[in-house]
Amino acid sequence: MNTDIQSYSALMSLNRTTTNTLNDIWPDEPLEKSWKEFIKYLDSFNNKYDIIENISEKKIFDLQKLLKTFFENPKSNINIFTKQNLIKIIANIHRIKINNSPFDSEKNEKKLLVFFDSINKHDYSTIAVPIMRYYLSYEDPKKFIQQLVFKVFSTLKKKDPFYISDLQLYTNRKYTEGKINSVKAETLYAVLQKIGISSTYIYTRYFNSFFLSWFLSLNNFTLEFLKANKKLIDNSTNDEKIIFFAHVIIKSYANNFSLKNDDFIRTIDKEIFPTPNKDKTEKTFWNLADSKYKTIKYNEMMNSAHKYYQSIFNRFIITQFYDSLTQVAGDKRGKERAEFWRKYGNSKQMSDIKFVVNSIQKNIIFEDLTEEYKTIFLKHCINNKSTSKYEAPIFIIIFYTKILVDYFQTGHSGQVFNSDNKKIKSLLVKKSIENTKTLNIYREGSVFNNLSGEGRITHIGRWRRNTIRLLSYNNIFPGSKK
Repeated sequence: MNTDIQSYSALMSLNRTTTNTLNDIWPDEPLEKSWKEFIKYLDSFNNKYDIIENISEKKIFDLQKLLKTFFENPKSNINIFTKQNLIKIIANIHRIKINNSPFDSEKNEKKLLVFFDSINKHDYSTIAVPIMRYYLSYEDPKKFIQQLVFKVFSTLKKKDPFYISDLQLYTNRKYTEGKINSVKAETLYAVLQKIGISSTYIYTRYFNSFFLSWFLSLNNFTLEFLKANKKLIDNSTNDEKIIFFAHVIIKSYANNFSLKNDDFIRTIDKEIFPTPNKDKTEKTFWNLADSKYKTIKYNEMMNSAHKYYQSIFNRFIITQFYDSLTQVAGDKRGKERAEFWRKYGNSKQMSDIKFVVNSIQKNIIFEDLTEEYKTIFLKHCINNKSTSKYEAPIFIIIFYTKILVDYFQTGHSGQVFNSDNKKIKSLLVKKSIENTKTLNIYREGSVFNNLSGEGRITHIGRWRRNTIRLLSYNNIFPGSKK
């Protein structure tokens, strides 16, 4: 039997005179540089998890043979394992058997301790943190293994503040999350400091993986909470910030689709997750760059967030168009139309939104927009070169089967066209027009008398009820309630 087994009691007391740290691993490099190399290694380890956790039974058998040699041959040491084999053992320890018992059972506690301790004492220290994370981040871990891992690897704490902070963070995970989830606007930073986590560690890239997993475990968000934790959000990568924003959007609309949620998302869009010169309505914005996030899980999350954000912005364009012009014109009917069309802002049948305005009307609409939002609004804007006061602003909602043209000013009827109408389609691709008269898109006759055809919508009487009937007939339904 390996003579190390006989030193079990000594190992349990952890009276060793030497410890391994990152500086031991890369002795000729300063800690900051070696830490970056260590992070690269961990990323590589994490990327291989899906593969190493699904190795064949033959490979399991081969690993068992290696372990048997390690424990039974007095001359063998940890160097008989490659680093890759060690990682495979760690990831599949529940499948490996020693003396007919699972390696991670209490019957093999002494062997586990020797195995971990041998790793810790030799040149394989680079996998110490992956081992620690693997066992301390189980949702329902085997307590004796947690204690074992903590005893072995806590010897690094004297020289490596990053290491012990990570160890402490994961060992205290349930306590930490309970404390975090019990506060409203207190920062995660403040909570972690209360349990002794190093402030230096909190602002390293290594901490971000914990912050990401913790953030994604939350279901409810407030502006105050996000503001309190903005420094940690800002310390994250661009991909992680997009993931945070996507998660907040999805959770905000999981059970309740309302305009209050729209206001909240637009506020944090500007204050917590600003992206100057980037358009969040474009699908390309939600394409994550880091290969470790190119998974089915994150792909589905990004697709959902993109659709939600497009809907939010559709409703915002509708609100901004009607409300800003209504304030100037003093016509309350604009608000009524805004309220009506907002309900179709995330309709599955909606394809796009356009509006036709002159420079004066455009300035009114754009007045209080951020530069980022102005850029997005410009994509939907068709410039009317005429500044005549008789030029009515036009709002155009494009569904897959119908196109609705709504004139803002009183006295103008709305117009309904089939989506294949060549005149209206030619308008939609224009950047500017001379004046609205040149459009020549007016239709005689009420569309309510021919629900499958084209015609006018007059905003009198039961126009809302009739418009709902028209849209429903053409399989166009509101996607949400106010």
